[in-house]
Amino acid sequence: MELLKSEIPFTIHDSEISQGPFPANGFLPLFETDFGNGDYYGLYWPIGLENERPIVCELFHDEWRLAPVFSNALILAECLEMDNDCQDDDSVIDDPLLGVVCPFHRKVQSLLVAL
Repeated sequence: MELLKSEIPFTIHDSEISQGPFPANGFLPLFETDFGNGDYYGLYWPIGLENERPIVCELFHDEWRLAPVFSNALILAECLEMDNDCQDDDSVIDDPLLGVVCPFHRKVQSLLVAL
């Protein structure tokens, strides 16, 4: 799948796609979103969904994990306009599509609501 420049408002170098094991294979770092502590956002194509649009994940380098946060890069860009690292609770953007494009996230959210 070819992404349109209008869909990815960030600088991307295709040679930076991770080959695993960490960050996970299919993760493309967006280094301009670096928080300064080694954590940053990136695009991620889950295994089996390589021909679909990527989701946005946050890389937590201390925990060696990726967490889905947005359904697409445009929502990330909107969040970054509100807050320079999207870490402030006031800048949280409701992204109802995240549960659609990332069923695992939807399942986790429903478990949290049940608690």
